[in-house]
Amino acid sequence: MKLRMLAIPLILIVSVGLSGCSSNQVANQSAYTPYHLADLLKYKGSYVGNNSAVGSILSMLPGHDYMASFSLETEQKPYGIAVNYQPKQSVSSNYSDFCNNKRPDELLERNAAVLFSLVQNVDVVNFNAPDVGKKTYTFTRTDVQQKYGDLSRILHNQASFTNFLNT
Repeated sequence: MKLRMLAIPLILIVSVGLSGCSSNQVANQSAYTPYHLADLLKYKGSYVGNNSAVGSILSMLPGHDYMASFSLETEQKPYGIAVNYQPKQSVSSNYSDFCNNKRPDELLERNAAVLFSLVQNVDVVNFNAPDVGKKTYTFTRTDVQQKYGDLSRILHNQASFTNFLNT
């Protein structure tokens, strides 16, 4: 009987401890959320003027936890998206870690390529990331398309998307 009375609280303590560790790991990894093709494809064919669609796409890209704001340049061509990143107290990992395994320009270039492949009329994407690398990263549709080819094929299927992410 005494053994059973000790075992139950011990099991509860271990369970709570393990769930706490797992939720911290999830919080730390949320800034590096990998791209999810099925979720992104919901926004294929969006326009730069669609604030809701652009915001949803940005919220799914790596580094989204540090996105402070974004703006859309829709008055005249070239149409653009400007994303501003900054450290946040609520995110427990280091701000500069959002480019964890890649150089910031590579990670942000991939994010720009995803935006170009989903938002059909965006011409320029600017990422402003104070204290990370060169601080402002500008990508044009023309430059990214020259590097990766037909951007509409990036998100064509899981195989093409995986190939893009591994290049």
